[in-house]
Amino acid sequence: MDVLNRMIRTGGRPSRPVLVPPGNLIARQSTDILAMDNPELVQAMRFIQNHCDRPILVEDVLKKVPMSRRYLEIQCQKLLGRSPREHIQHAHVARAKMLMEQYDLSLADIADMSGFRCQATFSIVFKRLAKMTPGQYRRQLPARETGRTGAR
Repeated sequence: MDVLNRMIRTGGRPSRPVLVPPGNLIARQSTDILAMDNPELVQAMRFIQNHCDRPILVEDVLKKVPMSRRYLEIQCQKLLGRSPREHIQHAHVARAKMLMEQYDLSLADIADMSGFRCQATFSIVFKRLAKMTPGQYRRQLPARETGRTGAR
């Protein structure tokens, strides 16, 4: 912030590049999956997004959204490039990542709060989608200002 204030006051630029650590990504409507032009699929994706903190199956989505399983599968593959089941897993893993980034919780608690029935399944799915274990993901996160250290 100091560098920015100095640049505004003087109109000058720093002599060396200033590296700024990445912050949280804020999804805008243009990048939001719910901005697509398919109301049924939007409803299904909204259900998944709103319930990714608990175990959900494709059948649960279909109980809330009036469409056939085949139509849901075709539309998901066509518009998202993955099956409804894969999308549910991606939503669970995204929630797990967010929880690890924001809170110091045990991996068992993260798994539970991310909709996984057990920690073993959480670890398997997380590793397949994130290309690293939950523990590896947590260790590569920057320390939070609240005092989190590299030891987790």
